[in-house]
Amino acid sequence: MPTGPTNTYKPADPLVGKLFDDRYEVVEKIGEGGMGAVYKARQLAMDRMVALKVIHPDQTNDETVVKRFYREMKTTSRISHPNTVSVYDFGKSDDGEFFLAMELLDGQPLSDLMEKGPVPVDQAVPIATQILKALSAAHAEHVIHRDLKPENIMLLDVYGEADQVRVLDFGIATFAASSEEGPSARVTASGIMVGTPSYVSPEQIGGEELDARADLYSFGVLLYEMLTGRLPFHDPDRPLRVLQMHMTEMPKRPGKVAEQEVPPWLDDLVMHLLAKYPDDRPASADEVVSVLEDPTSAKPLPKSTNRPIQRGATPPDAGGGGMGSKLMLVVAVMGVFVVLALMGGVAIGYVFSQMGG
Repeated sequence: MPTGPTNTYKPADPLVGKLFDDRYEVVEKIGEGGMGAVYKARQLAMDRMVALKVIHPDQTNDETVVKRFYREMKTTSRISHPNTVSVYDFGKSDDGEFFLAMELLDGQPLSDLMEKGPVPVDQAVPIATQILKALSAAHAEHVIHRDLKPENIMLLDVYGEADQVRVLDFGIATFAASSEEGPSARVTASGIMVGTPSYVSPEQIGGEELDARADLYSFGVLLYEMLTGRLPFHDPDRPLRVLQMHMTEMPKRPGKVAEQEVPPWLDDLVMHLLAKYPDDRPASADEVVSVLEDPTSAKPLPKSTNRPIQRGATPPDAGGGGMGSKLMLVVAVMGVFVVLALMGGVAIGYVFSQMGG
């Protein structure tokens, strides 16, 4: 059988080299994800280079989607903090594509740093503190990130200071998940779950109305991974199984898993963040920042922290939409699905949005 060189040809991106929306000269594609692509572009009016994110929603002609996009982006543009990315412009092009023009960053995603292995504690804590300060600024504007993960965090070298954090994509996940009929953290109108399975909170899985504590759970997963080099819940072949573990299983303490020494106060803090019920987590990002900046202020880990969601039990209200019978039903149904999938009785297709960074 004849062999030859592998065909590595990739068609040129139709936007590269073109004028987008009569305002942006697209130079090159620098990233791509489930919701669209990111380009390096020149904003002609300001003569500056920007990161142009072009989003491809399923319902570009839906007036409700348009209104939702503008509402979320207006809110996001109000977030002003050194650890967040500046949004310069947003809108909908003549071709019906939503777009954002943002600060162009010269750095590496946190995921690149984490690929090298666990992040030393004395490096992880300052990075974590900056991430939380960005979350605090967003939460003050009532913006919940919903898709916090290493790919959405950039590390810059600013004036010789390394590991300066910028958190990306505030508001985009909210835009994808919300609807005029009511909040839905679980699926979009097309049935796509918003959030990445490895980092998603139990209440997000259950389709509950979210508050800032959902971001704190995702941050807890992120901090766990930074310290240990592994995720608290991981099964690359079965994302549905990962979702079930978020809701029903207890992770090992990072201090028991990490190859480096994790201070007891930091070990407790991670477990506090990973509590299944929002009411069992820290109340705010600022509360966690206080502990990271002054470990002597850390309080003993509450005894109720990380109790699994029990089938048949009556959980406490979690604020917002609560964590009641809906979550119990989700746990039970997911358990049935997993068993059936393992038996080969059903094929389950889940598509999870991966945000371009």
